[in-house]
Amino acid sequence: MKLDCELVYSEFFIIKGTNPEVNYLSREDYRAISYRKYPAFCNNRDEIYDLFESYERMKARNGDYDSADRTLAILRAAKKSKFGGPHVHELYIDECQDNQIVDFSLILKLFGKAESIIMAGDVAQCIARGSSFRFQDLRALMYKWELDHHMYSSIKSKMFELNTNYRSHNGIIQLASSVVDLIKRFFPESIDNLSRERGEVGGPRPIVFAGFEAETFLFKVFRAGDPTSNCIEFGAEQVIIVRNDEAKKNVKNLNKNAGLVLTVFEAKGMEFNDVLLYNFFHESPALSKWQTIPSDLENSSGTLDNEKPYILSSELKHLYVAVTRARERLWIFDENSEWIRPILTYWMHHGLVRVISSVEEIATLPTLAKKSSSQEWNRKGKAFFERHQYELAITCFEKSGNEKRKKLASAYHLQQIARNSVNDSDETTVRSNFIQAAQAFNGCSRPIQEASCYQDIGMHREAGDVYKNWDMFEPAARCYFKGKIWREAGNCFAKAKMYNDATISYKEGKLYEITVNFMERHKQNIDEKIFRRVIRLIYVCCRKDNKELSEKALSMLTKQEDRIEILKDHAPEEVQEVYKREGQFRDAAEELCSRGKFEEASNVYIRSSENEDIIESLQCLLHLCRTNILKNTIGDYMNPEAREELHNFVSKAIDLTKSRAVKSESWMILVEETQLYLSYLNKDFDAVRKGIMFFEKHREPVAEFRAISMWLTISALSDVNADHWYERLQFLQRLCELIIPSKASPRNDKDVEETRKSFEEIYLVKSVKSRPNQRKISVDNPLVALIEDNLVEPSDYWHVHDADIVHRAVSKFIGTYIYELILNTNRDGKKIPEIASEMCDCQYPKTCRKHHVTPTPSIIKKRLRLACLQYTTMRQLSTCISKFRDFVNEDQIKVALRPQRFWAEKLVEFHFRYQSPHTSCPEITYMGINELPNFTYNGLIYLTNNKWLNDEEFDVGNFAKMLKFILFSIQLQNRWGIEEFDWKVSRKRSYSENCPIGFEYNSKYNEYWAIGRRLSLFFSSLQSDRLIPAINHAKLFISYAINNLES
Repeated sequence: MKLDCELVYSEFFIIKGTNPEVNYLSREDYRAISYRKYPAFCNNRDEIYDLFESYERMKARNGDYDSADRTLAILRAAKKSKFGGPHVHELYIDECQDNQIVDFSLILKLFGKAESIIMAGDVAQCIARGSSFRFQDLRALMYKWELDHHMYSSIKSKMFELNTNYRSHNGIIQLASSVVDLIKRFFPESIDNLSRERGEVGGPRPIVFAGFEAETFLFKVFRAGDPTSNCIEFGAEQVIIVRNDEAKKNVKNLNKNAGLVLTVFEAKGMEFNDVLLYNFFHESPALSKWQTIPSDLENSSGTLDNEKPYILSSELKHLYVAVTRARERLWIFDENSEWIRPILTYWMHHGLVRVISSVEEIATLPTLAKKSSSQEWNRKGKAFFERHQYELAITCFEKSGNEKRKKLASAYHLQQIARNSVNDSDETTVRSNFIQAAQAFNGCSRPIQEASCYQDIGMHREAGDVYKNWDMFEPAARCYFKGKIWREAGNCFAKAKMYNDATISYKEGKLYEITVNFMERHKQNIDEKIFRRVIRLIYVCCRKDNKELSEKALSMLTKQEDRIEILKDHAPEEVQEVYKREGQFRDAAEELCSRGKFEEASNVYIRSSENEDIIESLQCLLHLCRTNILKNTIGDYMNPEAREELHNFVSKAIDLTKSRAVKSESWMILVEETQLYLSYLNKDFDAVRKGIMFFEKHREPVAEFRAISMWLTISALSDVNADHWYERLQFLQRLCELIIPSKASPRNDKDVEETRKSFEEIYLVKSVKSRPNQRKISVDNPLVALIEDNLVEPSDYWHVHDADIVHRAVSKFIGTYIYELILNTNRDGKKIPEIASEMCDCQYPKTCRKHHVTPTPSIIKKRLRLACLQYTTMRQLSTCISKFRDFVNEDQIKVALRPQRFWAEKLVEFHFRYQSPHTSCPEITYMGINELPNFTYNGLIYLTNNKWLNDEEFDVGNFAKMLKFILFSIQLQNRWGIEEFDWKVSRKRSYSENCPIGFEYNSKYNEYWAIGRRLSLFFSSLQSDRLIPAINHAKLFISYAINNLES
């Protein structure tokens, strides 16, 4: 089925323009909208939606947009951010029926108050392409908007009906109202129900010419007053209204001097004294649908068949617009008598028209075609010109003899043609059209329009030349700039006294010599930031090929700090020369540090006599030492090359501390750190130990952390013995305290920040000036390997990253370091017989792996003390790595947590008295338990209650394990654990004579109970001072265990 293109396009805007909350309706929502409200294509909505989707794809492919796209884009932007500009207090909108609901949503968003907006329109004239306006929809939108924005105004919006027509007489108005009546009757939901329009004055009825041939009609009717004339000349206030451009062309062919011929759409909004509606029904897409109009509206059924009702709805609105253009006389002619007959009958039935069907009747009419004066044509031409209807304006100016205006209208018409050809013509044609329009504007002395035509096709030089010839230097410069014609752009900006833009133009064109000279002349008029930025660029670009120009550019910076800022980035050697020449040794040293040249910076700092600079000199050397240590000591001991490098730095630092003396605590701490690195190189345990004590005493956690790390590194190279191991475990515990301070609260931001700063200092992480959320690390820092693809700012020595990324890398480094400490402490601890094995007095001490000593109280005490410290340290290390579990491999976490259980079991098995009297002492055991830190004690309680008693490991037939649990729990005073044990064994019952080992028969209850309950009863009896029952329960348990031991 063939569809009307204009109606289909209008339907697209129902899909796109009725709901401002979405870009367009979904297919389901479009199907669901009211058929009565939007009757067009009510039976073809899927077909229309398919066409709409094709239209949207084509638009996207070509990069095009329509009015709804524009409105929705602005509306989205308005929702995200407020628009600036002056406040508009009231807004008046005429012809509002030509807009969509989304347009009004944008207006409400921009102007805020619905009560401040006045809108006027005629719904019956709703023929704009893509419009489906109703005042009911607008009121609903405004009501919803006020609800959504909680703007309940005391002034309720009102709708006034302007139903008195002061333009046309009553004869024309009654005819127009009859058309509205038809729309209301058959399409009530497509139009607001308004009062009938009336006129102030009477007038003749519109005339319908019937029975004439189209080819001769104009001459027979309008030449009747002057039969000798070869053409018909209409006046400026007379118009022929036709359906479309093709019909307009046909009318002009019939009468070369026909006057004004407009389509219905072109005539909308205009008014004329006389209107001839020509072949409106003959050209109508409604075709035979006009025949469904009844002659007597009151007695008709009020319904139309549903095949194509939407066509008549649209056609009746077009008819209404056409007939309401007339002020005085309205004539209607149509060669298709069949399609006009129903509505003509309807009009005749109500006495609204006069029908003329013969030449004789025409003679009774006054002269129809009226000539107009030059002034009248000129006035009408201006009206068309203001409406941008340039082709009609040309006709009017031609008839008025106004050649100047005609030329200007022709130029605008050519521009209009050129712009309309952009989407449907080849590039050559488009270019030719715009050039032709530009030349026409040139003939009219309109430089702005001429240049605009050139700009539309990218001819920026020609556009700039136009402006320049008229001394319009700023727009000329902007055209040249857009066309990258840099010299001309700069010259024109300079003539316009826009010195910043001129500078940028010369710079963009790489006209560096011109730029420098220009900036030298107009320095006071150029923005300081632009001045510095351009000077920097010229210096960098000309430094190699035109040194003289680069130095001249640099010399134009009056402030030395500005010159140095440029030299720092591009000529650091020259910066050093400037600083040293001026005696600014501190600045020179700081610049060297910024490039990672710390050794050179130390030498420069020392040239100053200031104590602060001497301290900084030592700090530079110590930074090198710290970097070396960080790279080489967290893990294995350093290689020979690294050792030689460190020795060199330490020697220089030692020489500096001997040659200069500064009386301050900070200097003393730095000197001690220097001695620490020397002790490290010499593997002097005692000296490193003293350093650790010194830094702990002076509350220098960062230096203490480094010292402990170095002690652990060199101690790993020596033989392991009990005394040495005891000291190692103590340092490991202190290291854990430094990593996770016991007094720091994880919920206290200040504590967290202080700990984070300490780690930054340990791992040589530097803050970035004016960028609190970023950090920098040197390229040789081992953290670099842990950071992937997050480089914010690279340089030769420093890498700048987001602070969070660097902190994650530090945490990963610490987690890995703790993991290695756990593995080493577990591995090396097993080599210590005092803690890893039981005592033995066999005759083969050389081959036996047990600890061969005489079990004296002092020996037992020493063993217990060391074993407790081993377990405590492993537990602390496990806690530390758990804090960093998000930064360590999950498998590594599992491996790291296992040794804690191992050393807890060894502590109980080899060091607490519950099984072997000759290897332990009850007094020492109780003393050892009492001296345990809460942290360690809680770990042992967790072992007994959560590990030994869990369902998987608990076995009532394992007498040794149950005895171990009870005796050890008694030693720990673990009352809750014993109660849990009693509860578990009490649940273990059996009624079978073939029950497994671990059950005894209870005759009182005729069931078998777990023998382990005798142990819990033994403990409860002791607690109640019932010694004999306690002994009896113990006796029965031991007897049962001995009798069933082999089983």
